[in-house]
Amino acid sequence: MQKETRLKQLSVDFEKERIRLAETGVFWRGSLAKRWMTCGNPACRCQTRKNGRHGPYYWWTTKENGRTKAILIPKQFLAEAKSYLKNAEELKKKIRRLSRLSSEIVEIKLEFSKQRKVKKR
Repeated sequence: MQKETRLKQLSVDFEKERIRLAETGVFWRGSLAKRWMTCGNPACRCQTRKNGRHGPYYWWTTKENGRTKAILIPKQFLAEAKSYLKNAEELKKKIRRLSRLSSEIVEIKLEFSKQRKVKKR
């Protein structure tokens, strides 16, 4: 009886998490890197002083088909890009929770299945 109660609770938790998953907004997988760069002008301060480099510039990077893809993020889009990256991390967490719940549900159902088989003999 305790397993049945646990199964019901897991099913409720799974449904709640599934709804939260559907509420996830726009997401963007990858990471954001802040970089200071040097330019091509040999007389520029960035060529001689490390703290004289230009920037910061923000780059979004991800892997696609085994290759690194990078996009320069304009400053006016930075806050929005950060929120999309945060949504992607939240999405991963939600999927991990759903996966854990699913595994527990399946394990309990397998136990029930084995018990029924034994009772039929």
